[in-house]
Amino acid sequence: MLYAEEALDLSKAYSQDSLQAESLYRLGTIYNLKDQFANSIVALIDARQIFIELNDIPREIKILQLLGAVYTKTGQYNEASELYFEMLNHTKKLNDAEGEVFALTRIAVIQLNLDNYRVSQRFFQNAITKAREIGDWVGETIALSEAGLLEEKVGNTQKAIEYYQKAIEIFNSKDVKHAIPTILFSISTLYKDEDKVELALEITNEAIELADSLNNQAFVIDGLLNLSNIYASMGENEKAISVLEEGRSIAEVSGLGNSELKILTSLSRNYSSLEKNEEALKTAERAKSIAISKKSWEAAKSALETLIDVEKKEGLFIKALSHQEELMMVQDSIIDSDRAKKIAELEARYQVSQKEKEIQALQAENTKSATKQIALIIGISLLMVIGLLIFRSQKLKIQRKQVQLENSQLKSKQLEKDLEYKNKQLTTQSLNMVQKNEMMEELKGKIELIKEKGSSKELNSLSNLVDYSISLDEDWKQFQMHFEEAHSGFYHTLKEQYPDLTPNELRLSALVKLNLSIKEMAAIIGISPDSVKTARYRLRKKLRLKTQDNLTDFMLELEKASSNIS
Repeated sequence: MLYAEEALDLSKAYSQDSLQAESLYRLGTIYNLKDQFANSIVALIDARQIFIELNDIPREIKILQLLGAVYTKTGQYNEASELYFEMLNHTKKLNDAEGEVFALTRIAVIQLNLDNYRVSQRFFQNAITKAREIGDWVGETIALSEAGLLEEKVGNTQKAIEYYQKAIEIFNSKDVKHAIPTILFSISTLYKDEDKVELALEITNEAIELADSLNNQAFVIDGLLNLSNIYASMGENEKAISVLEEGRSIAEVSGLGNSELKILTSLSRNYSSLEKNEEALKTAERAKSIAISKKSWEAAKSALETLIDVEKKEGLFIKALSHQEELMMVQDSIIDSDRAKKIAELEARYQVSQKEKEIQALQAENTKSATKQIALIIGISLLMVIGLLIFRSQKLKIQRKQVQLENSQLKSKQLEKDLEYKNKQLTTQSLNMVQKNEMMEELKGKIELIKEKGSSKELNSLSNLVDYSISLDEDWKQFQMHFEEAHSGFYHTLKEQYPDLTPNELRLSALVKLNLSIKEMAAIIGISPDSVKTARYRLRKKLRLKTQDNLTDFMLELEKASSNIS
């Protein structure tokens, strides 16, 4: 990145527009590789503007290709579609047939992402036909593979397989084998989903043999994972485990960490299915360690869920409780990761809108300069010049107001994202409180059974400790803090309208507002479901609700009222 920035500075210093645009393109490419999409978009838009001014269409096409890919990554499909259509027009003018095939394929992919299936099918067919006409076998195989994904998505299994097989035929005719295993895996999955397991096994084994002949160990492991999934779907978990252990050995020898993580995750689930709990715990613990080191939070979540499930079966409740708390932190990391991604997408959209406004302002400034020059030449009167300036001033005011409005809308969207995030935190904490208290109740039951066989002071002390843990107020403090952040004003309005409500009734009101079941409320509060029903009945009486009135609906309406007041 340092060299690209230095090249950009030098090109500006020597007023080399072409070199400046090329430096911006390289800078945009580097930003894209580093997932700094907002910076990438700004650099690429600047580069494109210079190439447009230089009328350098071939290099503008290069910018359109990369900029369209960045827009696609950030979910800006309409913007990406516009760029690929411009690319299509340019390639037609230049008689660049291969570029035309690429643009047609990318438009089809974007339309698929926009759920415009018929439009997508038409563009894929145009791309395939054009590629076949000009002998562009690379473009044809790409279009065929993507078209297969489309048909797979809409449920046209046979059509998808036909597209995949045509792509394989072309690769074989050109003696290019490296892409074939992946396509075979797709065909195998389609057969498995249709319960044609014999065909699925045959295709998967063919793919594994080909990958092995190409010395591509990553593909071999993918094939073994595919094979284990087929065996597991047939209920043959022992065979699945045997295949996975083979894949595990290959991954360890080859140093393929990501592949090893996939293998371990699948292994732990298969061991658990066969009640081989010791092996399940070992593999799940190893998978968890690798996943956390790689910040692969979804894989860590899967491993922790397996650990908790097996530990509960084995009666290891303390370990299960510890892993439950670890799972809660991993779930928070998943939420934070999703939130960061959405913020990055919003930032990219904002940068695009700002850059477009800068271009418009620059065009307006150029127009203004040209108008002044014309005015000097033909002697336009001072009144016309003043009128033009007033017009420009008003236009800039309107633009500033538009920018302020858009900034306000962005802030509003951010507030909505924050509220969604807080609600997710609140729901996660509620469920974890339920799971924790249920687990503690189960542990207490085990202790009582042991106590019946023989009295012990230590067991009495442990039982009291469990009771204390169930009734601990710290969880409630955390819950109340998250609840008030997500539903500000709710408690204030409730206490103001019904001042005689007790703290326990206020807690119950919050749980009712979250629409939790009676069983979940009982687990959180630490009382029996019947006691919850009694407490709800007393609360209804204090709120003066009629028999036909729904308590949850009442709480929702109360929150709306508190929002209007605030």
